[in-house]
Amino acid sequence: MPNGARTTPYRRRARWWLAGVLLAAALSLSLSAYLVRGERWGAVSERTPMELVRYVERRLIGHPKLQYLFGPVLGAVRSSQEREPPANLPTLGKGQQAHALSAAGYDTAGRPRAGSGVVATQATAPAPRVVSNMQDLAAAIASAAPGQVLELAPGSYALSQTLTTGMAGLPAQPIVLRAAKPGTVEIVVTALQGIVVNQPYWVFENLDWRGACPTHDDCEHAYHVVGRARGTVILNNRMRDFNAHLKINGEGGTWPDDGLLQFNTLTNSAPRRTALPVSLVDLVGANGWQIADNHIERIAKDGGNKISYAICVKGAGQQARIERNLVVCTPERLSQAGLRVGISLGCGATGKDFCRDGRCDVELSNSLVANNVVAHCNDFGIDLHRARNALVVHNTLINTAGIDARQSTTQAVAVGNLLEGRIRDRDGARLDTHDNAIASPLDSLLTAPNALDLRWHKSSDQTRPTPETERDFCGQRRPPISPPGATVKPRCN
Repeated sequence: MPNGARTTPYRRRARWWLAGVLLAAALSLSLSAYLVRGERWGAVSERTPMELVRYVERRLIGHPKLQYLFGPVLGAVRSSQEREPPANLPTLGKGQQAHALSAAGYDTAGRPRAGSGVVATQATAPAPRVVSNMQDLAAAIASAAPGQVLELAPGSYALSQTLTTGMAGLPAQPIVLRAAKPGTVEIVVTALQGIVVNQPYWVFENLDWRGACPTHDDCEHAYHVVGRARGTVILNNRMRDFNAHLKINGEGGTWPDDGLLQFNTLTNSAPRRTALPVSLVDLVGANGWQIADNHIERIAKDGGNKISYAICVKGAGQQARIERNLVVCTPERLSQAGLRVGISLGCGATGKDFCRDGRCDVELSNSLVANNVVAHCNDFGIDLHRARNALVVHNTLINTAGIDARQSTTQAVAVGNLLEGRIRDRDGARLDTHDNAIASPLDSLLTAPNALDLRWHKSSDQTRPTPETERDFCGQRRPPISPPGATVKPRCN
């Protein structure tokens, strides 16, 4: 166990013993082949039970008789290790709000400020240009000038060709595309991308984007933020049924730095049947993005490598802030096909051609993962891969494998987290841990964590917040000493 982690007594030792016996029997089928490939026993022993189950399942592919014989064994292990989430999980105040939000504007350096979720007051900006059909919208987006507000009239809009921004806004005069009220405008996308944002200082508010492509390969992104699009703000939107709802990357040697994604809901109605990457937030190489107060769920991928991420930040960027999000990888059918990771700094390896520095020896530097609630992921809740100077603090991880740090260029600190599973460093990663609380299951400490009821019913050791995390998941100011995990209070007002 990493230094500084505190563990409550296991209440399910019998379950683990049975799982171990069953898993050992299944592993005996493939262990010799595993070792022939050069793997050390130590590499096997440090894996989680579900990693070993998934390894054995892969080794049995192409051996139908062995699958028939040992499938029930592996199924028994799965059922003993993976807990099904209860129905109707709450949003805990995260994601798209029912009312328009007050924008916080930009600082003197042209970086957007994260807002507090306050209801928007009577607008003092110029009267909006109201558009009511897709042809007029495309023309308005192409010609909008700094300070202009484009407002879609209530209704449903069919989008078969990608929209593209035409002119740049300014920090003091951003260009705004919005609905007046959330839930009144739906854009139904059958194009590969909804909108390409390639100009700076655009703001998108209160819109619903829905992918409706017959083939999942054909609905990639709601928003694709590229190149010169510095200072993009995506506030209080809903996006569903895309592979990567928000894609952010460089173009022509220029990177869309300093963006804000806040109070958005990103979800899918079914597993994505595609071999393309499935990362609902997919950020490559851009610096200084804030990803806060979003609700991200249903991230399953049923194609290709079947690995998916809720939030994936990589590509040799830096200074990402991932705060106060609610991530629920699968609110039902936890044991369905594929691997689902909550928040990843580094994700899989980035091709050098897509890296900001042309190398990606380090996928992400100087970044923060704080005060998030991550639940019901059948892989790790927080993953650190080639992440240098990462701070992982005051997160709550429910029904995940825990925190994983990997590769020698990873250098991170994990403080004040509350989790099930484990905190693991491997392959030369350096992970400094202290004041974390590990409990299996978490309901030994919290009222009903599987149902996202995070009230404490048993006192826990207290930790001091770092200067980076003075406010909790709900935006409440932390007292000088507070419990581990994301929340000081169990619910957000």
